[in-house]
Amino acid sequence: MLAAYSNHFHNGFHFDDGHTIVNNAAIRYPGNIPRFFGDATTFSILPSNQSYRPLVSTLLAIAYWSGGGPDPFAFHILVFGIFVALDLARRADQLAAGKDPVFLRTIVAAYAENGRFEEAMATAERAQQLAVALGNSTPAENLREDLSFYERRHALHP
Repeated sequence: MLAAYSNHFHNGFHFDDGHTIVNNAAIRYPGNIPRFFGDATTFSILPSNQSYRPLVSTLLAIAYWSGGGPDPFAFHILVFGIFVALDLARRADQLAAGKDPVFLRTIVAAYAENGRFEEAMATAERAQQLAVALGNSTPAENLREDLSFYERRHALHP
């Protein structure tokens, strides 16, 4: 995976980076992090792109702070770390033969936090069915609640 992405770490910002990173004053001060968990307007300066993604906003603020400003390298390292974590969660799920709703819920949360709500909902439904089939009522109830947030395109519970 590192070899595949090794040439991207020094690329600049593109596409939605302008309204979520470069021009977004909310991520410039780590003291704003608590606001990310209750105010969707902190995610983007564009009203049409303001969505509830507090972990992404938190990670962007950390990258902004650790890079000393809008340094693309710091942001690319952070995003790469997220992809590695998602890959590791998928591998753990494979080792469990897709039979552990907790691993699946972790993958679901990662999908949603990265704005991949369709994949999050599909995987959450599969995990919920698995939990019911295994007689695990608590994970099944948690996944049902999660689904209600993902359907509204919210990554985490407000």
